[in-house]
Amino acid sequence: MVGVNTMSEGNVITKRDIILKAAAEVFSAKGFYGAKIEDIAHAAEIGKGTVYEYFRSKEQLYIEMIKEAVGFFEEILKKELQKTESTRDKLVCIIRTKILFSQRYCLMAKVVTFESIPLEPSFFEWMRKLHTHHLGLIENIIQKGIEKKEIRAIDASVFALLFYGGIGVVANPFTGSNLSVVELENLITKVMNYYFDGIKINGGEQ
Repeated sequence: MVGVNTMSEGNVITKRDIILKAAAEVFSAKGFYGAKIEDIAHAAEIGKGTVYEYFRSKEQLYIEMIKEAVGFFEEILKKELQKTESTRDKLVCIIRTKILFSQRYCLMAKVVTFESIPLEPSFFEWMRKLHTHHLGLIENIIQKGIEKKEIRAIDASVFALLFYGGIGVVANPFTGSNLSVVELENLITKVMNYYFDGIKINGGEQ
C-alpha cells in the first residue's frame, strides 16, 4: 500500500494525515488528472467537504502530499546519517535511503516524475531549494572526507552534481522499484566502487 508518514502530533493520527494517506493512494492509482476529490474522500472514508476543510484544492493537496513524503525521507536520512562515520558509509547511506524511499513510493514517484502538472510557482521554488540542500549535504560530506584524508582533494561541488544526478537515475521508480535486498546491496556496492575506484585500468594513466 502506498502512503505517506501518517504519525504526527505526538504519534496521534490526525484527519489531515488520513486525507494525505488516501491522496497518495488515489493519485498513485489514477494519476493527478484522473484523481478526483470525491475519490480521495471515499478512500479516506470522510465527506468531500471535509477534504476542503484542510486543503483548498486538489493542487494544494497534491503539493502537501509530496512535501509530507519528502519530509519523511529527510527525517529518515538524517537519523541514518547520524549512525555513520566514514565518507563512503555516508554516501552509501544516501543511496540506500533514496532507493528504499523510491521503492516505498514507487507509484507516486511515477506520477510526480512523468505527469506534467501546472502547479504554483512557490512549489517549484521549494523543489529548487530542496535540490540545493541535497547538493550541499553531499558537498559537505566530501569536504569533510578530504579534510580527514579519506579521499583525495577533488572539486566537491562537481562530485555532488555527479553523485546526486547518478543516484537520481539509480533510484528512478522504473529501475529501482523491484530490487530485492540482495540485489539492492549488490547495486550499491557496484555504484560505490565506480565512484571510489573509477573505471581506469590499474596502472593506467591518471
